[in-house]
Amino acid sequence: MVQANHLTPQSALRRIVEIVRQGGLRALFWKLLGETVFRRVRYFELSLSDPVPPGSPIPGMTVGELPPDRWSELAQFRPGTNVDEIAARLGKGYRCFIVSAQGGIGHAGWIASERAWCEVLGAEIPLSRDAVYFFDSFTIPEMRGRGLAREAAKFHQRMLRQAGFRKVVAVADDDNRSGLRALEKSGYRPAGWLGVLRLGPWSRLIRWNGSQEACDGADSAYWNSVATRMGSGGPNADPFIGRLKRRAHLRLIDDWAPGLAGGRVLKTDLFEEAGGTDALIPGLFRRSGRVAGMDVSPEVAARASARCRGQAGLLAADVRSLPFAGGSFDLVVSSSTLDHFHDPPDLGRSLREVHRVLRPGGRLIVTLDNRQNVLDWLLHAMSTLRLTPYYLGRSYTASELRRELEAADFEVLDVTGILHSPRLTAVGATAIAWRLNSRRLTRMVHRILLSAQALEHTRWAYFTASFVCACARRRPRPDEKQTEGGEGTEK
Repeated sequence: MVQANHLTPQSALRRIVEIVRQGGLRALFWKLLGETVFRRVRYFELSLSDPVPPGSPIPGMTVGELPPDRWSELAQFRPGTNVDEIAARLGKGYRCFIVSAQGGIGHAGWIASERAWCEVLGAEIPLSRDAVYFFDSFTIPEMRGRGLAREAAKFHQRMLRQAGFRKVVAVADDDNRSGLRALEKSGYRPAGWLGVLRLGPWSRLIRWNGSQEACDGADSAYWNSVATRMGSGGPNADPFIGRLKRRAHLRLIDDWAPGLAGGRVLKTDLFEEAGGTDALIPGLFRRSGRVAGMDVSPEVAARASARCRGQAGLLAADVRSLPFAGGSFDLVVSSSTLDHFHDPPDLGRSLREVHRVLRPGGRLIVTLDNRQNVLDWLLHAMSTLRLTPYYLGRSYTASELRRELEAADFEVLDVTGILHSPRLTAVGATAIAWRLNSRRLTRMVHRILLSAQALEHTRWAYFTASFVCACARRRPRPDEKQTEGGEGTEK
């Protein structure tokens, strides 16, 4: 955040305020972590499998590898570089590509293979045999905006492709906005994160995927693997917390969607039904008798079907493209389904699909992770470090959820928060009581959690709720007729 030799209380406070203003408390958390025990960077990949577009010659400019007689010129061109460092890099097998313009170097960039040193992380990045690492790209300010970096990239990508390489990887710090934009413009796609965890002399390089392995709520292979890894434990390993969550949802369903007898109900997530005590389909079946369920994971859907025999028609499907006709349902229940996307706009896409399959006047009861919970930031930090059992996407405040629903043409009828107490506290306390095999401690923890549910009706509700919930009604289109209690007919 601030270099130690320039640190003063006033400058540190100003920097902290600036970070919070720009990125919130989460950004401050990552800054503090980066200056102490853990630092991360965004990881990008560029495929060389497709032909590289031909270059567009720029008058007066030439592209090529750095010759020995220009080492000292490069040292003067690139701030913070000297001839000895250039010689050391080239001695390791690194390659430097330059663009010459107006009698001097206008742009330079480096390529490394096999193992590459990442200055930002202070660690080596191991590379596969068909991959190279692109780093230290720099264009002098007066030559920026003329396409030098683009032409240099085309040049070295053609050479690398001919040499048998199939992939170029690069990293950029979150603070380096220009670097992030430059990589995206050059065709690099986000492929996750790289981080280094340091505790004294010990360090470990960690890579995790933000868009592949744990990418989003539509990745059936990922959720199949989660189901296999978790076995029959379900999303809430502690049965008491699962029952608490189920009870809260069924209470909301009774309050927000009374008179379900004979109504058609869809549940958009079967993770609970596959192996938890928070399964809702049995309760929905008792209330309506006509229940369907879907999950993106065929494995989860199969497990849920085995447990809910005869209670619902269950299938594997993507909530962003539901396989149901318009107006098929009177109620849709989405219990923490739509907060696992890697791409936040997928929430809006899913809500529009739910809007389509609801009859005019039909209702949606939706639950998302609550961003206002006092420990939500820590929960998501643990998810980023892959310390949670599955990927957590973006969390939402009550007002953000309301805006998303209204943007999808829903009328929001009510909003609340459920499962009060920070999730990490509840899960941790119940886990400790279970490991100690203490019935007395277990009963005490359960009594505290039960008492905490009264916070739903206090001014602190959204600071203690694990989830934010909303009831919304599908607004009819001008050519539709709305019926509150029966079927909606489309003209």
